[in-house]
Amino acid sequence: MGAFDKAAYWFGSAEYDLQTARAMLEKRDGYSSPVRVLCVADKEAGKMRKTLEDLYYGNITPNEQRMTPDSELEKAVARVTKYENQLMEQLEEIDQETLTKLIRSQHEINSITATENFILGFRLGVRLMAECMDENDGDIRTGGE
Repeated sequence: MGAFDKAAYWFGSAEYDLQTARAMLEKRDGYSSPVRVLCVADKEAGKMRKTLEDLYYGNITPNEQRMTPDSELEKAVARVTKYENQLMEQLEEIDQETLTKLIRSQHEINSITATENFILGFRLGVRLMAECMDENDGDIRTGGE
């Protein structure tokens, strides 16, 4: 049994099993409209469903990722913490409050920037997927239209 023997086959918006899909393709004549087939193996379909469920239930949180131990990011965070603590020890209480406000403001800027970059990246990914699905993209093999 091949990898796609248990796959779901889609014609337009309807799902068919492998036998029905093969029969529909065999019945096509030269005058019928083109048929698009999307094959998804059971294993991949299960992963897609799991991802969609995780998204629905709020289990996907790209802004809450753990740092990899001994990574460049973890080392940089450790340096910032070290220098922040050193500076706090040298400052008077009023200046410590000012530094704390500065640090919180920078965290806010970082959070806003991360959110915007995520949205921009997601939109770019969707545009790339949409472009990949465009059949009339000027491909010289299909007439360049």
